[in-house]
Amino acid sequence: MSESNVARGFVFEDANQHATYQVGKKGIPNVLVSNQREVVRTDENGYFTIPLPENSILFICKPDGFELPLNEFNQPQFYYKHFPKGTPTELSLKYPGVAPTGPLPDLLHFPLIPCGKKTNFSMVAMGDIQPKTVEDISFFRDMIAPELMQQNIDFFFSMGDLTWDDLSKYPLIRDNLKNIGVPYFPVCGNHDINFQVPGQEYSDITFQKFFGPSYYSFDQGQVHFMVLNDIGYEGWNETEDRHGKCYGWLDDQQLQWIENDLQYVPEDHLVVIVSHIPIYTAILPTDDYRNILNREKLFNLLRHRKRLLALAAHTHFVEQVDLREGGWQGEAPFPLLIAGAACGAWWKGPRDYHGLPVKMGMDGTPNGFFRFSFEGNEYTFDFVPAGLPAHHQVGIRFPEAEISTTDVLATPICANIYAASAKSDVKYRIDQGEWLPMEQMIEEDPYVRAFLEKHRDHYPDWMKVRRTAHLWKAQHSTEILPGLHRIEVVATEPDGRQFAGRRIFQVTAATTTNVDKTASANMSVSL
Repeated sequence: MSESNVARGFVFEDANQHATYQVGKKGIPNVLVSNQREVVRTDENGYFTIPLPENSILFICKPDGFELPLNEFNQPQFYYKHFPKGTPTELSLKYPGVAPTGPLPDLLHFPLIPCGKKTNFSMVAMGDIQPKTVEDISFFRDMIAPELMQQNIDFFFSMGDLTWDDLSKYPLIRDNLKNIGVPYFPVCGNHDINFQVPGQEYSDITFQKFFGPSYYSFDQGQVHFMVLNDIGYEGWNETEDRHGKCYGWLDDQQLQWIENDLQYVPEDHLVVIVSHIPIYTAILPTDDYRNILNREKLFNLLRHRKRLLALAAHTHFVEQVDLREGGWQGEAPFPLLIAGAACGAWWKGPRDYHGLPVKMGMDGTPNGFFRFSFEGNEYTFDFVPAGLPAHHQVGIRFPEAEISTTDVLATPICANIYAASAKSDVKYRIDQGEWLPMEQMIEEDPYVRAFLEKHRDHYPDWMKVRRTAHLWKAQHSTEILPGLHRIEVVATEPDGRQFAGRRIFQVTAATTTNVDKTASANMSVSL
């Protein structure tokens, strides 16, 4: 490799936050630096040398004890784009690529702001924003952004599909993310790529222009976050003049970077894999559009890790997966949380009195996101429903607000518990009766099915109710007399966290039976 393709740099403490190099700045040793394949560490004085091919991005891995400087869009600055001539013009892209960056500087400078070690911290994992229109972006602004701004967090992930194929909306999306007021780390989704390319190479070039590298890592406390780009793309279909197939995939260069990066991560640290397409979904196990097809290669690189967690989006439903179901054979548990979608059902549905669409995904989960709290290498998380009370963690589907004595015995008690896992112990009781067990089911939420049928004109034909793994049922067998009654559902996780739902319902002495009725027509469209 020629001298012109070797990058030299300096990582330094920027205590006065000038974000520029000044004589006398103290270098930071042992900071990881990558060219998207190789990984090196800064020397005892904060300097590094690494090969840097043209049309690539060099980035550092922020160590614990430091913060990253932010640009005017609240984007962490930890990378240098090396595109001397810009994106190749022969690509004839519909959306802009990276502008020419000119010759490689003699010395690259990366400032880091000292903040002290931070063992405890919080962050948010948010699924697809996926706006089709400018109005959809306003829904994000008015529904999700206010909830994000209420969270006392250090940063958040927007886990892909920041837009919906129209990459010209990136500037407006970026402005909305900026105004949340905390740093954010973007993930590249299948609707975030430039389809007008012959293959996977350069498919993320417009994403890189606005958001930086599409895979990278950083440390916070005893947690090592690895953001992946798992969007495989077969390229533009010239014959049919349309975009080609997308699928879950990790290319060889990225896999090599993962291996090189992990060798420097202490064994007792929690490794968090953040991607758009899930590593594996148990609900859709054979669909290559919703799983990483070559996940066994990722598993092989992680097999000796002791503490693991994966986060993803893409499917628009909430699911907690034990990755042993997807082929994981390591000794340590490897849980995956698929965090649903900020947009819910793609911002579709009837409007409320604020003009906002119904807050509900096709699995019955309200629009929202997950908030994580970390203590050392341990974590807990909670679901945050947008525009709804924080305690709204359970949707009790049956009994309905007003039902007959016959119906209440003929139809199973049903509850959608948004953040509950398969290991959750779920019970219900009516009035002050005994607590009785409920059974987890993987099926469609009856409330969503009835709601979609009633409001079919508000949804496109392709939008269907989805099966969900966070639905619990029980067949009540004790007579319930006419009058007002109270039902409670409580889910208890192995770590002691509880999700509870309560409602009052009225039983009438009706003599007719309608066991197919699954949702009250008078239930609020805001769920």
